[in-house]
Amino acid sequence: MVVALLRSPDLCPLVDLSRSLPVRAAVAFEAFADVVHTPRWFRGMVEAKVVFRDPSGRATRVQFSSDAPPTLGEYTLDYRYNVNDFAVTWTSDAASAMFMRGEARFVPISATTSLMTYRLEKALALPLGALERSMQEEAADVVEQFCAHMTRV
Repeated sequence: MVVALLRSPDLCPLVDLSRSLPVRAAVAFEAFADVVHTPRWFRGMVEAKVVFRDPSGRATRVQFSSDAPPTLGEYTLDYRYNVNDFAVTWTSDAASAMFMRGEARFVPISATTSLMTYRLEKALALPLGALERSMQEEAADVVEQFCAHMTRV
């Protein structure tokens, strides 16, 4: 089941999606946190290149190349990981032409399932209605494609 909520705060629209996954929260978290492999499961993502890693080896700054509208071209995101809460957060760097901030959180439901909550805020040079529709579609694609990836892992 997918539940979506869209609201428009002053800065930029926010999309929230939730979906159950057929894997444990820790497994989903580790797969999502392996951001360099995002192009394997997210259509439109051409390349993810790690710029910096933390002492544990997780990517903290990643440069992405995308051919999926509206996020065409290259952009860089900074990542943080909360292993205890199974949460990954990201934000665009200050030099970026667009603003993006997001979070993926994985909550245990049972020994074999989890709930993925995906939250995305984005500001681009598009009319607000078009940006909101685009963000809803992009967030739904990310959640769907990650769920499909988790069934193949």
